[in-house]
Amino acid sequence: MGVWTARGITWTTTAGNKTVTATPAVGDLIVIFVGITGTGLGNLDNISDNNSSGTYYTATAASHLTGADQGFVLVRDQPITSATSTIFTATISGDNGGGLAVFSLSGCPYVGSAAVKATGTQSGQAAGTPSITLSKAPGVMDAMFGVVMTLTNGSANSAPPTSWTEQYDQGYNTPASGIEVVFRNSGHTSTTVAWTAATPSEFESHAVAFNMDMPVVHPYPQLLAH
Repeated sequence: MGVWTARGITWTTTAGNKTVTATPAVGDLIVIFVGITGTGLGNLDNISDNNSSGTYYTATAASHLTGADQGFVLVRDQPITSATSTIFTATISGDNGGGLAVFSLSGCPYVGSAAVKATGTQSGQAAGTPSITLSKAPGVMDAMFGVVMTLTNGSANSAPPTSWTEQYDQGYNTPASGIEVVFRNSGHTSTTVAWTAATPSEFESHAVAFNMDMPVVHPYPQLLAH
């Protein structure tokens, strides 16, 4: 079973690059949600950090009903190698606000695209209760991650799925932009990820299941060479 740890969030009306500074643990898998407002697709120029080498795989991408606000879930393709203060940077252009939420997942035996077992999104949604259909059913030990991004300045963007934990639920004005980030360490086995409250505005939503299955090790690896 994996364990999620929230490492920090920056969510502001200020345009341009956004950063979060945190100290992850050695072996952590880093998962980041980036949201940008007031711009078209393709303006997340890069996501990076200064903790040894590592790039990021885009697990999901979605947009609002108007198409002006975008969100992305990104997964690091290498585990953390140094438990030191690390700057996580979302390089963004052409926006008028947004930010990033940084999480670490301990115990995951995979990184990058291999860590992602299933995904689902909703784009272009009017106000309502978010409900996502995943591409594959998660296993009972798989770790779950979800985000709802709205056009709301407040702390009631939605309510988490049953038995999930809400970590962030906040917003800012000009333009009004809200974010709710939720997770579950294990126990979710349905292809449906259903939040439990309606949003007060149009929204997009994201859900990712992270593969916690241990790799199969052949008992006689020398036989594989023949």
